[in-house]
Amino acid sequence: MDTRNPDLQLHPNFEKAMTHALTAELRPGDVIYLPSLWWHQVESLSAINGLVNYWWTETSAVYGAPMDALTHALMAIKSLPGAQKSAWKALFDYYVFSETADDRDYWQTPRQDRSGPIDDSLARRLRAELTNHLKR
Repeated sequence: MDTRNPDLQLHPNFEKAMTHALTAELRPGDVIYLPSLWWHQVESLSAINGLVNYWWTETSAVYGAPMDALTHALMAIKSLPGAQKSAWKALFDYYVFSETADDRDYWQTPRQDRSGPIDDSLARRLRAELTNHLKR
């Protein structure tokens, strides 16, 4: 979106968001660090600039990348009717984002023997299952 000339009809919350915005104008040789997952917008004020965007995680690669999960959720859930999206939101809130949900609640299904917390072995089985589903 054009942040200098925003379409407020298309982005009605932009004006409110800008009341919380911070601006940093860097000179040659300057560096700025933004924590992972912070919303930001970058604009070059000269013909040459450099930008390094690096996301890292300290979990094993076998667990998959959160960005892939987001991409898949956008593809699979975003266009569902409102009631279905709300139901999926409740499931994600409980099983993914809740600090109190017991992993075993959801994964105890006899066909997959998904019991206990997600470890490397279960993560590999889930990855294989997801890969097979995505091949369809």
